[in-house]
Amino acid sequence: LPPSETSLSADPLWPAVAWCAKETLYKYARRRELDLCRDLRLLEADLARGRLVGRIGDGALLPMRIDRVEEALVVSLFGNPDAPLSVERFVF
Repeated sequence: LPPSETSLSADPLWPAVAWCAKETLYKYARRRELDLCRDLRLLEADLARGRLVGRIGDGALLPMRIDRVEEALVVSLFGNPDAPLSVERFVF
């Protein structure tokens, strides 16, 4: 993580959350050869509220939510960020 992103949170889970968030942005972009530091950026983090803001390149700000489901971290871009996460929606 670049220093600007490392400084967003002191939470011990932050590196894992940041990795999950960047992976989510990468998959949302649906483009290959994006640089994790240059093209996929995290701009805001509020882990206590489960909220992140990211950006792909110079695109729009993308609000994200973080949920913990048992021992897993789930980062998502879609839906109402204040609605409770329904694990039953996921198909594994």
